[in-house]
Amino acid sequence: MTSIATPPKLQFFDANGNPLAGGKLYTYAAGTTTPLATYTDYSGGTANTNPVVLDARGEASVWFGTQQYKLKLTDADDVEVWTVDNLNGPDAATLAALAASSGSSLIGYINSGSGAVARTVQDRLREKVSVKDFGAVGNGTANDTAAIQAAITAAAARGNGGATVYFPAGTYRINSGITFTTGIILEGDSEKGTILKYYGSGSAIASTTPTTRTYYMGVTRMTVENTGGAGLIGLDLSAVNRSEFTQLQIKDFPTTVKITSPAVGASYAYALYNRFYNVLAEGVTTKGFHLAGVSTNAHTFNSCQFNTETTATNAVGWYFENSNGNQVMACHADFGATGSKFAYISASLGAGASDGNVFWGNRLEAFNAGDTTYGFDIQANVRHTVIGGNYYVSIDYPLTDAGTGTVMLDPSWTVPGISGYFPTTTSVNGQIVYKRDQSGQYYYPFMVLNDSQSGAGTPVSLQILTQRGTGQSLQVLRQENNLSISAIDKSTTASISGITKANPCVITTSATHSIANGTVVSLSGIGGMTELNGKTAVVTAVTSNTITLGSIDSTTYTTYTSGGTVAGATMITTTATNGLNVGAQIAISGIVGMTQLNNVTTTVSYISSTTKFAIQNIDSSGYTAYSSGGTIVPQNVQFALYGDGMIRTQNISKAASSPVNNADYIGQLYVDTNANAAYISYRTGNGSGDWKVIT
Repeated sequence: MTSIATPPKLQFFDANGNPLAGGKLYTYAAGTTTPLATYTDYSGGTANTNPVVLDARGEASVWFGTQQYKLKLTDADDVEVWTVDNLNGPDAATLAALAASSGSSLIGYINSGSGAVARTVQDRLREKVSVKDFGAVGNGTANDTAAIQAAITAAAARGNGGATVYFPAGTYRINSGITFTTGIILEGDSEKGTILKYYGSGSAIASTTPTTRTYYMGVTRMTVENTGGAGLIGLDLSAVNRSEFTQLQIKDFPTTVKITSPAVGASYAYALYNRFYNVLAEGVTTKGFHLAGVSTNAHTFNSCQFNTETTATNAVGWYFENSNGNQVMACHADFGATGSKFAYISASLGAGASDGNVFWGNRLEAFNAGDTTYGFDIQANVRHTVIGGNYYVSIDYPLTDAGTGTVMLDPSWTVPGISGYFPTTTSVNGQIVYKRDQSGQYYYPFMVLNDSQSGAGTPVSLQILTQRGTGQSLQVLRQENNLSISAIDKSTTASISGITKANPCVITTSATHSIANGTVVSLSGIGGMTELNGKTAVVTAVTSNTITLGSIDSTTYTTYTSGGTVAGATMITTTATNGLNVGAQIAISGIVGMTQLNNVTTTVSYISSTTKFAIQNIDSSGYTAYSSGGTIVPQNVQFALYGDGMIRTQNISKAASSPVNNADYIGQLYVDTNANAAYISYRTGNGSGDWKVIT
């Protein structure tokens, strides 16, 4: 960027064009004959003589001040050459423009860093609206209500739907409530630096249109105090949605924060999805955080604090009415005086009006151990409240529950204990899982029910309540080490065109087949060599159209005539020896590719090798091809108590004196508690024959 050079010195000439040597330049204030000094250089530190006497070249160094000038030029004998009035110094005009209200639009600004673009200082400063731009003083004495409201109104009028209204550090007196609307963020310097002192009798800060839904609002980094003592609500949010309130202290109001979904005709202006983080409700006498109206849902309170007045009886930290899906997490409450509560939840509109509220990881502390205090008060018709991971200090009644399906997972207190509600079973791994990670000694129990009372009577130490007549009320599984999967072969079938009478037996298929070596196959529909129908065997060799069954000697079988199908089972190969047996129950997960098998629990139907086995009743022919990964969790039933009154243990080791043949499969020990009888069941033919019993 360049500009025209300013002459470093002024030079004057006579009528003949000769330098006006010894000429004189008189300088006056514009429009007067009052002398006005000029200066020898730009700094303005040394004034010229007045008049300024020109040198032999007719030159002089003349620098104007900030005012307007009148100049009079004469020759050495004071004969006037000319007079010119109302001359501006070059800096005077610039300074005047910069001093004007639009002056910041003349100053450029660019941020550091690659890609930054040039803007004006005015554009940069207008990113936020300061309350001091509209006359707020912030000295704690002047009434700043009107100035603050004017700043909010100006911010709301912006074309993009709102802006941040900035409160520089100071104490602002507000004699009546201020209101804000969609898109407005009220931001202070800090909770310590920006203080709003309220002297009114209603709500200190409230939403502008309490029956119309508003969005994207916030209050942050300030403290609001009920200084006048007549205020009712610190922050009144009616029909406010998707807004955030952080680093905020609200002190000495009966109700700190109220969020309402008000009725509007036959419907409601809902308040939903607001977030509160690090908000302090100090000196509360009635309610800390109050959700009112209908379906004031899905609010989150994180790292907030609730402190009551020491004499505030029946004060409540979180008071929820007809509200669903709210979360109170990692919050802290110091409360006292009889009747104070951490949370109160009601559902006056009927069952489910308050549903699914969660209270997790909070600290509840009564500062006066002599007062009767409560943790959670769940009223009738409230459903599915989840309470867990909380810490209690001197709380007399952690839970008062008249609701339905309340889940209490706080083991740090003893009355009434731990209870849970699970409407459906959706996981093969169960709904409640306790896991011990350390090995320990063999005699160290995993869980102990210790009935330490030795008095008379016959109490029940463990009770299982069920309304089911079938299924297992109690099941003990032996879970082996997890197994990693390296391959899965889909189930497949092929039509038979020929079978040899040989050892081993070789089957020819009518077309190219996809049955792999090691696959467990079953045979059916064979004409002639009917001895093979219903048999199961492991494939020991394959070509494109032959299948060798190494365990079958068909030399003496009837000659094959026609037909038949060979069906390959779904085969799983593990990365190492798996130790599984026929009948073992397994749970499958983590497969990439053939994801249809994930979260499936099934049974091992046949062992092909130490690393390969078939699974029962799974037709995977239409599944996606296996890609990689996968885990098997073996689960063998050790003991089961059934709904029909039977006690059964499975996989019994066979004694040498057992009347069961060595090839027979020992199945279950049954104890019939109804008939006072016990017997062992077994199947002949390596598990393929009929069940029989030994009484």
